[in-house]
Amino acid sequence: MKKKYRQLNLLPFYFRNIGLGLLCLLLMSVLIKITGWSDFNFLPHYKLLFEIVLLFSLLIIAISKGRIEDELTLEIRTRIFAMVFLYGAGLVLIRKICQFFKIWEIEEMGAFQLILSMFVVYFIMSWFVKKRMK
Repeated sequence: MKKKYRQLNLLPFYFRNIGLGLLCLLLMSVLIKITGWSDFNFLPHYKLLFEIVLLFSLLIIAISKGRIEDELTLEIRTRIFAMVFLYGAGLVLIRKICQFFKIWEIEEMGAFQLILSMFVVYFIMSWFVKKRMK
């Protein structure tokens, strides 16, 4: 019996380059701010804008197709998405249990930190899987 694969509605491959371009612009703005060439005082919500652009660019990269997208890569991508979801849910659950039983005094994790850690885990896992497939 043959499995039926449902196509994921992913962005075309060139969106990955757009996401990387946004990350490069973000990195350049951070370097400009760190070196002091511009203070960005004219932009009072720089941190919020930084977080939005960072998460948006990582999302674009994560949901864009690879150069070669077949059933195997779609299945692997789906499994990685599922594992990352379980990682995020487990992380929140473990932190709440530690806070409840006062095992470990940690501050509350915000949505930005959770989503950023999930993106990091996604990219690390996909990098390992791609290395293993070669």
